[in-house]
Amino acid sequence: MLMQVIYITLKNTLKALEGVIHINDQLEEVYKSLTYEHVPISWNRYSYPCFKSLGLFISNLNERVEFIRSFLTSPHTEPKL
Repeated sequence: MLMQVIYITLKNTLKALEGVIHINDQLEEVYKSLTYEHVPISWNRYSYPCFKSLGLFISNLNERVEFIRSFLTSPHTEPKL
């Protein structure tokens, strides 16, 4: 669910910046958070607790997704930690 929320909010924020859709309070909050390299509040609802900067959050999220992906594709081997 978190990955979907990130994708949708980023897609809609880009559309709002291009003038395709009207910017609302949520999209404005996402834009400001990205500008200041913070994790948007709207993502926190679906995310694990994290007080890292946006870059570290995304890096950590990628590691978590890769860990789960490796576990699901090779359940008989131990995942790399």
